[in-house]
Amino acid sequence: MVDDLESEMLQCTSVADCVALAGCDAYGEYEEAAGWQACLETLFAKGTRVQVLGATATLDGFALINDLAVLARCRRGTATANVAPESVKFLTPTPAQRLWLKAWKQWSRG
Repeated sequence: MVDDLESEMLQCTSVADCVALAGCDAYGEYEEAAGWQACLETLFAKGTRVQVLGATATLDGFALINDLAVLARCRRGTATANVAPESVKFLTPTPAQRLWLKAWKQWSRG
């Protein structure tokens, strides 16, 4: 199923496509948030190097907090932090990852 989701995600060519896919079959804001968490988790590999507050860290995945907030789980050494995905600088994003991040930012701003 994850391969199917990833395949569908890679077919998206616009922000609107991404938003529609992340929210498909969602009934309400809780399910929409879960859809975004699943999409971001699928597209971004664990272990990806990122920058958070100017420091290089490792992306450990994405968490759904309080059923509504999607947060990036980042680790640096033994320290961990959950931060908003828009606060994370992805050092070498693919074109598909850039598109999905743009879509996430637009959707999360409402």
